[in-house]
Amino acid sequence: MESTRENMALLISSDHLAERKSWPDMLRRAKSLGFAGIELFGKELVDGCLTHTPVMGDLRELARELDVIVTAHPWFDWAEIPEAEAAARGLELLQRCSDMGIQLVNIHLNFLATPHGGWVRAARIVRPWLEKLEANGQTLYFENVPDYLPNPFGSTPKEFREFFSLLDEHPRVKLNIDVGHAHICGNLRAFATELGAFWDYTHLADNLGDTDSHLGPGMGSVDWDEFALLAKAASYKGIFVCEFSENHLAESEPVLNRAFSTQGWMLPHLSYDTTAR
Repeated sequence: MESTRENMALLISSDHLAERKSWPDMLRRAKSLGFAGIELFGKELVDGCLTHTPVMGDLRELARELDVIVTAHPWFDWAEIPEAEAAARGLELLQRCSDMGIQLVNIHLNFLATPHGGWVRAARIVRPWLEKLEANGQTLYFENVPDYLPNPFGSTPKEFREFFSLLDEHPRVKLNIDVGHAHICGNLRAFATELGAFWDYTHLADNLGDTDSHLGPGMGSVDWDEFALLAKAASYKGIFVCEFSENHLAESEPVLNRAFSTQGWMLPHLSYDTTAR
């Protein structure tokens, strides 16, 4: 049975490392912990230091040197700006990520529209990006959000189904299931079963079903055994990103190991210091 198990592509979010002194330090820290890579999170990808060519080049070379995967989770709000401006800024963002060697970019659906503009506006903004995605070999992921936000667009499977349909189910536009967000909405199973064909990126985090507290798996009320079963049933082959504090790894790694090993996945050996916890 052991020989049939698959290694998980397990990354950690830069926002959840214990120390975040610099971007190079965060890449090195993710590598030292035993992760396959890191998801770079934040506004700097849109209008901060990660828009500067020397910094981008240095990070690209460091990622190659360390042999780590780097993905991006840029943070912005273009839901109310003109569609043409959002489309243009998105093209710049995708190229910036490509210049850093980033092929997987994850954003929230509500970054582009509100429930009133919805999937029609979002699709009109994204359609001009499709040629860029193909040319750069990039995949753009849209993440579900919790429904208590002031702008809850992207909290239901229906919104994603309509959005993907308007883009003709383009293979470069896919789904990131944030487990914690779906748990709050009570629709984790619906996302996994109804949209499994689009799903190959995942944020792993727990909560108590009320707020997005980014607890480590096993510290909240998510059923991780059921989640692993849903992922296996969907023939999931994608990336998993730990979106909870590095300080929770000692408590959460056994929970993830138990759940995923039952379905044939193996977590990488993580090297956190348990004596400090």
